[in-house]
Amino acid sequence: MNLESLMSAAQSFFSSNAFSLFLQGLILYIAVLWIAIIVWVTRDVNNRSNSLFFQVFSILIVIFLTPLFGLLIYLILRPGKTLTEKYIEEMQMQLLAEAEEEERMKLAALQKGEVSALDEELASKKGKLKKVLSKQKDTEMKEEE
Repeated sequence: MNLESLMSAAQSFFSSNAFSLFLQGLILYIAVLWIAIIVWVTRDVNNRSNSLFFQVFSILIVIFLTPLFGLLIYLILRPGKTLTEKYIEEMQMQLLAEAEEEERMKLAALQKGEVSALDEELASKKGKLKKVLSKQKDTEMKEEE
């Protein structure tokens, strides 16, 4: 095969309807992918940041820097956690802090009030003992009558 026949074969392939259809399909696929990435970035950045500037900046990066480069830059710049994840983590930390504070208060009260707690326990036992003794006296008096 000579160079002229090779060039004519390549020219006929690139000018064929099949290649034209393939190119159109490829362009359509890239366009749909680009739009899908823009929609995903928009939803993701709204879930991760309240900053309007950051949201607009992220979307514009993806729009103007081809889908793959823009997406890579966005993935590097985006916050690590969503706002919901941050809120849940804050609530867990707050609950842990409250539980820890409650434990400290119980321990301090126990250390300070050991004597008073023992006094209360002894007083309640004395009260129960007095009730038992008074019942015994009552029953003894009834038996004597």
